[in-house]
Amino acid sequence: MGMKAISMIFSARRPLDTRELGHTLAVQSGDFTLDKGAFRELEITLSVTAGLVDTVQTQNSREHPHPYIRFVHSTLQQYLESNHEHLIRNSERGLAGVCPA
Repeated sequence: MGMKAISMIFSARRPLDTRELGHTLAVQSGDFTLDKGAFRELEITLSVTAGLVDTVQTQNSREHPHPYIRFVHSTLQQYLESNHEHLIRNSERGLAGVCPA
């Protein structure tokens, strides 16, 4: 689950909030229904990523009440961009597989 979370955060075209990441982790590729039992607590998701991701609350919590999830340091994003072929295979295809059509 940790690598899937890192892969989804890396592949997203915009920052994901914690709710969106929870949805992408709960859905398996090819599923057509959302299994509410597959949702994990945010603390579990943060712990399985070995401290590489964290949350940040926006200034406007009324407009966007859920914190965003991000890498703890920009060098991780840079490292993944340089080495993603070897580290995160098919990450964009995986993200597309859990997005509704």
